Amino acid sequence: VSLQIRWQERVNEREGLFHASWIPEDMPAHSIFERFGEVPLPPYIRRAVEGEDKERYQTFYAQEPGSVAAPTAGLHFTPAVWERLHRKGIQTYPVTLHVGVGTFLPLQNPDAPELHPMHAEPFSIQADTLRALRNTSGPVVCVGTTTLRVVESLYWLGCSFSEGGAATEIPPLIWRERRSLPPWREVLEAVPPVSGSTQLYILPGYPFPITQGLITNFHQPGSTLLGLVEGFIGREGIQEVYSYALSHGFRFLSYGDASLLWRT
Repeated sequence: VSLQIRWQERVNEREGLFHASWIPEDMPAHSIFERFGEVPLPPYIRRAVEGEDKERYQTFYAQEPGSVAAPTAGLHFTPAVWERLHRKGIQTYPVTLHVGVGTFLPLQNPDAPELHPMHAEPFSIQADTLRALRNTSGPVVCVGTTTLRVVESLYWLGCSFSEGGAATEIPPLIWRERRSLPPWREVLEAVPPVSGSTQLYILPGYPFPITQGLITNFHQPGSTLLGLVEGFIGREGIQEVYSYALSHGFRFLSYGDASLLWRT
């Protein structure tokens, strides 16, 4: 297959957005990426892409193409581990969030993280997952900050729907506008299987109305992901967990080790 690509317009170079066209015109974009592209490793992995990255930098349960990065907490799971979880009565359900390049954008002003321009990412949720969330009697544990952002976005979507709203776009700091938090199971009754986009920006002070547990890798300073983790376990919690990881030689970032964190 011969391919010609024309960069028509740079929409936002900082966010990596552009318009392009190609010949043959009927070739799907994801087919072009699959055939001619390379695995988009995070910028802090300073080496050339290797052949095995195509399998290593992907969860075994991935289904829909669209993300520019893997939810790296999920890289620790295998079909055998999934099976053992199910035998213990721990159920797993999928959500979809297409990670964008904005996830790698560091805080420009760490002293004022609320001013960070949080990126929007498409998400979708299926009926089986919604039903399981509503009916669960155990804790909700998210595999990765990506999954957590979807699950928590459902809460604010449900608040909007129950109040007569119809939009499926979650703004960045919507949680700061709420004076009361209805029970999350009640709120989720208003959420249908849905696709939308979320800019939900989770900082210290975020209430986490749904998620009780989080499996996540260790993140780099100055990132929005580290702010999310600090919000989840508090300033003292993150200092304790990260000090332990550093003193015991844990590996950080995408191909590193994971942690299981609980809300207190």
